[in-house]
Amino acid sequence: GRIDEIRTCIACTQSCVGHIYLGMGVGCIYNPVTGREAEWGNLETAKDKKKVAIIGGGPAGMEAARTCAERGHQVVLFEKDRRLGGQIQLIMRTPSRENFEEIILFFERQLERLGVEVRLDRQADVDEILSEKPEAVVVATGSSAYRPEILGTEQRHVLTSRDVIRGNAEIGQRVLVVDTLGRAEGATTAEMLADQGREVEIVTGLEYVARDMPPPAWHPLMEQLILKGVTLTPFTGVWEILENSVEAYNVVTWEPRTMEGVDTVVLASGGEADDSLFHSLTGEAPQLHQIGDCYQPRDIELAVIDGHRIGREI
Repeated sequence: GRIDEIRTCIACTQSCVGHIYLGMGVGCIYNPVTGREAEWGNLETAKDKKKVAIIGGGPAGMEAARTCAERGHQVVLFEKDRRLGGQIQLIMRTPSRENFEEIILFFERQLERLGVEVRLDRQADVDEILSEKPEAVVVATGSSAYRPEILGTEQRHVLTSRDVIRGNAEIGQRVLVVDTLGRAEGATTAEMLADQGREVEIVTGLEYVARDMPPPAWHPLMEQLILKGVTLTPFTGVWEILENSVEAYNVVTWEPRTMEGVDTVVLASGGEADDSLFHSLTGEAPQLHQIGDCYQPRDIELAVIDGHRIGREI
């Protein structure tokens, strides 16, 4: 059989049950054809087979490489890290989300099966990319952590959730997580910090923490945060971070609040497009495309859809 071609369900509920709660059609976080069978059910072989260079091995880049190779293109994929996956490598390190690695494992199997040339630990620049003489270039270089416009974010004790998950940051005992997105990033980082024995409070300007998570995943995560002693503080914005305190306010009443004794502040604010390579290649590559977080930071599902779409267009 073709067992290696099965996309194992990771039970994230983001695009299947989660879509139903939003009044949308059922999809899948890493199978872009699910829910789009009428449009994408068949994948035709390319009439004009090309050499395609893809820069970035996150969700968008991996799916673009897979789809291009399935259609008969010759594909070389550059990835700056030692393994494919992009931000999935961070997600799978957080509590109870190790099953996200199945996404990476699926693509690793498929790219090998399809003969995609994967070059890991390679920070490809314009000269190296053009030296390949590609007929199409896809830039999927992802995003960098975004720091919102809060006074004091440049200080050493102000980190991003990506810093925390990578494990390469100095973290104090009392931690304030600032969630400006309402997705899983802030809540899962808070749980990770609580598991390390730290005293954690998570603040958000929204009406509740992680508001935009799918309910089947949101409830058990909130339960764990409460059981682990994490303080959940909604309706709260932050406007300035000081050395040992944070100036906050109620987003409804504008009532100010000084939060004392804060050792570390963690910003959970998503990303901003890392698109410098795309702009450097503009006018240099014969056919240039920009996908995934490099185009606009969103989520795994939309990055994979982006990669699949461009793989069909080339």
